[in-house]
Amino acid sequence: MTDTDHSTTAIRLPIGSAGGVVFDVVAWGPAQADVDLSVACMFEHELGGAGMRGGLLALDRALGGQLGRLREAGAFRAQPMETLLVTTPPPGLPPRAILVVGLGDPAALHGDVLRQATRVAMREAIRRGAGAMAFAPSVLDAGHTDNAPLDMQQVMLDGMLGALRAEHMLAAAGLAAAPLLRHCSFDVGAPRVQAAGDAFRAAFARLAEAIPGGVAAIAP
Repeated sequence: MTDTDHSTTAIRLPIGSAGGVVFDVVAWGPAQADVDLSVACMFEHELGGAGMRGGLLALDRALGGQLGRLREAGAFRAQPMETLLVTTPPPGLPPRAILVVGLGDPAALHGDVLRQATRVAMREAIRRGAGAMAFAPSVLDAGHTDNAPLDMQQVMLDGMLGALRAEHMLAAAGLAAAPLLRHCSFDVGAPRVQAAGDAFRAAFARLAEAIPGGVAAIAP
């Protein structure tokens, strides 16, 4: 972490560890995440034309409104798995780099889209040599408020763990360097952090049973 370590003040709840990576939930947004790669998701538009809100809006403002401008101009359409990488964030922003992953049409959102987005995020973090990453699904920021059917914690962890396992298999085969990633946080608003932490731990416990070799540990 940096000398201005925001992780010392943000609420942080453990989830578990797998493949040498510690997973947790942190009450911060993508613009405040003190990590090597902060990942946020973005739709082609918000539900009802309401505009960005929450952590995604804060990120857009921190970047001088460029996310909104790029989307309006069609330069970044936020189509499914389309990515935008900010390699030089403005001075004062904690993240060393920012990745935006497109989720497409918000009305067509389903679990597989989120699973794919987390896979993209994990792979990009590893390929950039990041030691710490954070992921914000930004679903609420687009106006999605009833997300129980998505089983978000399960599908996001499934995507992260699957991509992490693939990268370790490549390294074991001598086809890639071993991942340097050691920490992965999920961004959550402070009012929801406890409930999200409980849901993530429960999902991790279910998924850990399917991870071979006993390399996964569930947080107490």
